[in-house]
Parts: sequence; structure tokens; C-alpha cells
Amino acid sequence: MTERWWRSDHTPWMPLYVADYLADTGHLSTIEHGAYLLLIMHYWANDGLPTDEAQLRNIAKLSSHNWKKSRETLQKLFDADWRHKRIDAELTKLHEISEKRSKAAKDRHEKERANAPAKAEQVQTHSHSHSQISPSKDGAGKASRAPPGKKVPGFLPTGSRQWTRSASRAAKVSASSASSFRSRNSATTGSAKPVKRA
Repeated sequence: MTERWWRSDHTPWMPLYVADYLADTGHLSTIEHGAYLLLIMHYWANDGLPTDEAQLRNIAKLSSHNWKKSRETLQKLFDADWRHKRIDAELTKLHEISEKRSKAAKDRHEKERANAPAKAEQVQTHSHSHSQISPSKDGAGKASRAPPGKKVPGFLPTGSRQWTRSASRAAKVSASSASSFRSRNSATTGSAKPVKRA
């Protein structure tokens, strides 16, 4: 029996082209149809048939009488040593498809492994970038400033027009509040009468 690259348990199904089968087996009796189907199914599952007559008869599930009667007819459907060209061709085709799929899966896996370090570095860089622009609290509990030109929720970008106008308004309000406070304090001090000591 010829050795192959695949195992029978990888091919649990067998293609059956009905039109071709009927064209090749129209002369068979009902018993011979059953015997032939059993023989080709065993061939598919085991990559061939034994050449021992007793084993062939057992595979075909025929009595000694029916095997002797049908052997020659069944043999004509096979080549020498009970080989079958059509089944061999189908098994070869199946093997080629399986090999292509296996190679494609292997190449995809190797490509993913090769790209894994680059993807990990990209994720790490992206995470580090977010940690720099996100508002956070330092050890003293003070909010960190937004970097120049960066838009961060809760911050105005330093150096921007909005930030400049906001800082200018804040300075004016602060100066006005200080001036008002000094005026009120001066008025209170001037109106107060000196306290006579006993």
C-alpha cells in the first residue's frame, strides 16, 4: 500500500459524483453495487485496499459463493493491485487544499508574531501620550497645568488668545478688588475716633 502525507481520520467524508458513478456501474447487480460501495469507502478511509482475497471478501461483505461470482466484475472497476485512479486523484486534490490552508494559517500566525512587538510598542506610546495630557494631581494635591498648545478638558491652552484674555480679565478683577479693599479700609480708619485712656 502506497504511503501518503495525510491520515484517513482527516478525510471523514468522500465525494460521490452520482452521474459518473451510475455511468460506470450501470451493469452491476444490486449485490455488486453494495459490494463496490463498501470497497471504495474502505479505499477512501484507508488509502487503498488489501490484495488478500479473504480480506477483500470481508470488506465487501460477500459470501464465498457471491465473491467468486462477482469478483471479476468488481475487479474491472479497479486497476492492478486494486488501485483506483479516480479516488487517488480526489485524495491528492484534498491533500493539496489541506496543505494550502495549513500554509496560509502558518504564514498568518508567523506574521502576527513578527508584528507583536511593534503593536505592543505602539500601544505603550499611545498610553504614555494620554498620561501626559490628562489632568492629574501631583503629590501636593495641586492640579497640573495643561501643556502649551494642548486642549485638555478644564484647561485653556497656555499662550492662546483665550488664555491671554482670560488672564488679563483675571488681573483686572484682582486689581479692582484690591483697590476697593484699600478704599474701604482707609475710610474705616479715618472715621474711627481715638480711644481715650483712663
